[in-house]
Amino acid sequence: MTKLKINGIEYPLADGFLINKKYNEELDSATITIPFSDKLNLSPFDFVEITDSRFGTEYFVVDTWVETTVSFNPLKYNYDINLVSETIKLQKVVMPNLTITHPIRKTAKAIKTKLEEYARTYIYPQFNELELDETIYDLIQDCPEEEFNRPTAFEVFNTLLGKVNSVVSIKNHKIGYIR
Repeated sequence: MTKLKINGIEYPLADGFLINKKYNEELDSATITIPFSDKLNLSPFDFVEITDSRFGTEYFVVDTWVETTVSFNPLKYNYDINLVSETIKLQKVVMPNLTITHPIRKTAKAIKTKLEEYARTYIYPQFNELELDETIYDLIQDCPEEEFNRPTAFEVFNTLLGKVNSVVSIKNHKIGYIR
């Protein structure tokens, strides 16, 4: 049995929703259909939770949707909704100009330290449901020296994780990475 919640409100879900897994810089995506519904007040980045008895719970945000009128009396609609991974939230977090440098003759900060610092300062104030996955704490490699001009958190995290041939990924509200 599959359950669908958008911003905490449960909706009927047509059978056969599809989740595409992409293990690269592309984001996971899904397409769902809500049949014979009242008018929905959807917005981009609305929070979506899909719980399936076989696969567990997946979290997404609304990307785009198509509304089709299927009945005029009573007025009812079908919604085909395209969803993307929570990772897209990091593209909404715009950071100030940043420069990462290392002091001469001192130990450089580890990648994990910088990721923790940026998450605490820029991501958590906007998305308090997110947290760093425990896998981040394995990144003890020296942080690369970089300069950013008003980057998004997505760009910064991917640049830092690029040193260990990885990309940022958010799964079940946890910011982690995939190789």
